[in-house]
Amino acid sequence: MIERLGRPGGRRMIRMRVTLMASMALVAAAPAAAQIDTALPSTAAIQLGSLSLYPSITIKDIGIDSNVFNDAEEPKEDFSFTVRPQVQAALRLGPARLIGTGGGNFVYYQKYKNEQSTDSRLGGRFEMLSTRLLPFATVSRTRSRERTGFEIDARARRLDTDVSVGTDFEITAVTSLTAFVRRNRLEYDAGQRFRGEDLAAELNRTSEIAGAGAKFALTPLTTLIVAVELQRDRFEESNLRDADALRVAPALEFATAAAVTGRISLGYREFRPLHSGLPRRRDFVASAGTTITVLGRTLFDVEANRDVVYSPDVTSPYYLAEGGRLVVTQRLAGPFDVIGIGGWQRLRYQTLGGAPLDGRTETTTTVGGGVGFRLTPNLRVALTYDLTERSSSEPGDRSYDRRRILGAVNYGL
Repeated sequence: MIERLGRPGGRRMIRMRVTLMASMALVAAAPAAAQIDTALPSTAAIQLGSLSLYPSITIKDIGIDSNVFNDAEEPKEDFSFTVRPQVQAALRLGPARLIGTGGGNFVYYQKYKNEQSTDSRLGGRFEMLSTRLLPFATVSRTRSRERTGFEIDARARRLDTDVSVGTDFEITAVTSLTAFVRRNRLEYDAGQRFRGEDLAAELNRTSEIAGAGAKFALTPLTTLIVAVELQRDRFEESNLRDADALRVAPALEFATAAAVTGRISLGYREFRPLHSGLPRRRDFVASAGTTITVLGRTLFDVEANRDVVYSPDVTSPYYLAEGGRLVVTQRLAGPFDVIGIGGWQRLRYQTLGGAPLDGRTETTTTVGGGVGFRLTPNLRVALTYDLTERSSSEPGDRSYDRRRILGAVNYGL
């Protein structure tokens, strides 16, 4: 956890120039990624009048990876690290607020230089704060080679853009109606391949989502959202995967000042592929990304998921992914803490023309642990070891194991 310090604005001219530059940066950050979190810390790191800045930098994954490519038979070892700078900014504009997030990844490999990359993440949100009608708009853009999910082992470059607009309407002090529309675009670069499949040809798509429902402020720090969402996925070249979906998944959102922060969603999804060879699915779905603090000494970082995910495999166009990851950090005496890591993920594939989820099954497990040390209130270092193993129900090259010894340095004002 990062201690945030307030600072005075300095001379008037400097403040005006900084405010103007930050405003321009927020506007430029408009096209940013769907995964970008615009939630702000509960206090400002740097305060310049109506402008709040939250800078941070992380140097993570510093160390040895025993299996860079997730190979089954001939694993390749390398030393690597990732530098991740980020700044969040919030600017009050009368009854409105403009939030921007900018950052990136600079990924280094000592031996396998073709795995190196420079990624960018930009995002922005405009929202009204002090009227009963509260319109909002968000835009995001992520350019990245980071692995996503547990299927595609290649670090394939792609562009993810997301735009949404909507509004909340306050009925009472604790109840409001909400509605939104959203458009997401996923584009892999030409020539990006995995297991012989052209990722751009198989996975480039546009998703359009519309939702409506209600919000209930259960406490000043906890909000319940109940909404119905309709989704339309259309692929550029592979119409095999075109699908519609209906989702009803109530969600709890926790403010950054709460003992529990993040979001938890549980509900129902009806997945309706348009291809006659793929069955419809009616499933329990879930997602969670939360941090739980107990007595100020124990942190539980929880991630969980259960949903349908598209696959580039032309014989198995999608799979059901379910699992989670837990990182427990226990503070010991003074600045020391110990870390425990555990994760489990299962993929169950749907074959074209087959019975429901009759394809292969893959299971990935991760266990590990380490130690952390806080040098100052704003600077923390950690060292961890983890072991990851994947097994597959089908013979071949999908099973692997990987060991990593990694360091991390996190600094935030």
